[in-house]
Amino acid sequence: MIVRGTLYSDVLEMDTGIAIVTPKELPTHTPYKVAYVLHGLSGNHESWINNTMVSLYAEKTPMIYVFPEVQRSFYTNMQTGLNYFDYICYELPQYIQKIYQVSDKKEDHLIVGASMGGFGALKCGLKRPDYFGNILSFSAALLQDYDQPLANQPKEDWSGTSMRRLLKNKFSQKVEQDLVAAFGHQEELPKEDNLLWLAQSVAPSEAPNIYLACGLKDPLLSANRHFYQQLNSLGLPVTYEEKEGYHEWSYFNQALDDGLRWYRRQNKKKK
Repeated sequence: MIVRGTLYSDVLEMDTGIAIVTPKELPTHTPYKVAYVLHGLSGNHESWINNTMVSLYAEKTPMIYVFPEVQRSFYTNMQTGLNYFDYICYELPQYIQKIYQVSDKKEDHLIVGASMGGFGALKCGLKRPDYFGNILSFSAALLQDYDQPLANQPKEDWSGTSMRRLLKNKFSQKVEQDLVAAFGHQEELPKEDNLLWLAQSVAPSEAPNIYLACGLKDPLLSANRHFYQQLNSLGLPVTYEEKEGYHEWSYFNQALDDGLRWYRRQNKKKK
């Protein structure tokens, strides 16, 4: 079943788009698992439904799939804009809990995304390991390329390649404006938005299970490879996979199927 509509957010102080996908049958006597699925920079709350087979995947991995709307915010409390991080990570889960009989176990909570949504999934999952037990991030727009081994850097230099230098020749002027609106004018990302800083602040025993994937012809491949290596060196529970594919929906659709299959395997190991 697919539900499309809007909800009023007290955090955003406005109506905002939302879509929810559920399998045809959900368990009646056990709490539901839930996945928050985040769109990319040019997308909206219906992008995953319109461009992937998520409704079919919901039958294989039954849970509540929630698709929020965050505009071009990079899932941040924006410097010039709205507090989308607080909306996604705090208000929205409370709203879903009121509507559905959602499990309160973090291992039953997933946060999923591709591109800008992949960045958002990692940021939200690493900042709220108490709530999100699983992160699925595909072709993440990491905004920085963590290309130096941590052993070669003091922790205060864990900033990676400069955001501005990395993006200078890769993105449009509009995206640079989006970044300024989200993060401000500084050369580097603020620490609260720097994924490596967030990762090293989480104890491996408390960290979410992380699934990273990227297409072999994706321009963000190198950055995703380096980020996986850094997470692995920190001892976090991370799986990384590469397959043929570009930065496009046909690859994201495959990655979603693969990521949910990975999640099902994780569940079987725990039983």
